[in-house]
Amino acid sequence: MPEKNLETLLSSMNPHLHSNEFVFCSASEHELRSLDITPLCLFREDEAVSLIVEKCAADRVSLSTRACGHLLHARSTQTSRL
Repeated sequence: MPEKNLETLLSSMNPHLHSNEFVFCSASEHELRSLDITPLCLFREDEAVSLIVEKCAADRVSLSTRACGHLLHARSTQTSRL
C-alpha cells in the first residue's frame, strides 16, 4: 500500500541540488515560437507566457529575467497517492 503519512514521506526524501541556475522570464507567444530554448516549465497566461529556463539559455537569447535560483530535485523512497 502506498505511504500516505507526510512525516514519513518527508523523512525519506533524498534531495539533490542542481548546479545550474534557473530563472523566471516571460515572452509573448510570438517571441516564444522564435526562441531557440527548451523551457523546464511554462505557464500560458493572458498577458504572456511565463517560463522557467536555465539562466545560460535565457542569457544566450537575451531574455530579461526575474527571480533566479537553483533547482532542488527531491525523490522519496516511499510512494504516495495523496
